[in-house]
Amino acid sequence: MDIQSNWKLGRAAQLSFPATGTGLITCLTIHDDTIISASDDSSITITDINTGKFIKSLQGHKGGVWSMEVFGNSLVTGSTDRTVRIWDIQAGLCTHIFTGFTSSVRSLALVIPALLKGDKPEPLAPLIVAGSRDASIRVWCLPDPADPEYNDPEPDVWLLHTLQGHEKTVRAIDAIGNVLVAGSYDNAVSVWDLETGQLAHRMEGHENQVTCIALHSASNRCFSGSLDNTIRVWDTVTGECIKVLKKHYDNVHSLTLTTDYLVSASADGNVRIWSLDSLECEQIIICYPLGAKHLFADDNMLLTGSIQGVQMWNIKTGRLVKDLITDIDCVQHMVVDERRCVTVTCTNDIIGFRVLDFGAEPKEVELEDNTDEAVEFTDIVEDSKSSKETKDTEKVQVEEPAEEVEARDVNDIIYQDENKPNTIIFNREEIAV
Repeated sequence: MDIQSNWKLGRAAQLSFPATGTGLITCLTIHDDTIISASDDSSITITDINTGKFIKSLQGHKGGVWSMEVFGNSLVTGSTDRTVRIWDIQAGLCTHIFTGFTSSVRSLALVIPALLKGDKPEPLAPLIVAGSRDASIRVWCLPDPADPEYNDPEPDVWLLHTLQGHEKTVRAIDAIGNVLVAGSYDNAVSVWDLETGQLAHRMEGHENQVTCIALHSASNRCFSGSLDNTIRVWDTVTGECIKVLKKHYDNVHSLTLTTDYLVSASADGNVRIWSLDSLECEQIIICYPLGAKHLFADDNMLLTGSIQGVQMWNIKTGRLVKDLITDIDCVQHMVVDERRCVTVTCTNDIIGFRVLDFGAEPKEVELEDNTDEAVEFTDIVEDSKSSKETKDTEKVQVEEPAEEVEARDVNDIIYQDENKPNTIIFNREEIAV
């Protein structure tokens, strides 16, 4: 049976192995037959996806690594040390260091050239776009791994644009072709021309911080999710707000697009599937009590990652296809490629990887621990704290303002009464489920 059929039926071989290192895993990606993961202790680890064996560690950042993107043999990472680094994955070496931000890098995207209008690719070369807590966005050309190494802040020969248009943290960015959209904690969404570096529109209307962005270039629309519980639909050509989607009851923290659908996840415990044609909600998936933290979708199926595990849904009907992972406490991260779904999970305070391989014969394998000692969640927290205390001289010494408050704890507004198993208490009101 081929991979496509296995995806449709939810048939996958499952592997599990413990995570290495002492830091909290903050982001990850799949590259060929490896998992590349980064942590808040500044480390980057490459692990064999089929065996769980440690391959190599990338050292260089002086602060937590909170974002990463891969293109070919190049890994791009953004850190709280205010830098963006480019790595040669095969060699395991940092080849370029980009500076200029005065605060943490909070969002990162690679823009790959594509033929969108006529014969001219947009953009003309691969670009790195990074947003920061200092409210700015910087755009660099992506160096080729064969280019000379670069770590001199002056002059920055790779820098194309420094974009100034927000007043607070740039939390979310998305870009296709020469169109860049960004969402900020100043409640605004901006549209930029990556070729000229000019601000096309600053779009206001949200009443709280913008947490997520999704760009749909085919319709010249972008979607923004906010702590004000709404999703706004914007016209990227005119800058006008087309519609406000108000079905969620708490902050919207995740958005993803398919050809036909917009999928949103909220702290209200619901995942909603919206038609891109009508902009109406067609399906509701209930993921109480805390909702889905991670989404992946195409026009046939939807994967959700939550404290319930990983579940596969029919995106057209909203029906559950299969529980893919259930014997865990929570899913901390989830990434998907054509063949695999990789998650970072917590089970009995043990942090580990779960790999669902839809290209292999379905079976479940627990690989031997290849570390000296299993990594426990409580140990990670304490080790991370002690690491920060003992390595202060290695870190960037900067006094920064406290991060803007994001979403409130959903447990403050949603809980289940043990004596009423079919009822959810939402904002002190009983709702039958």
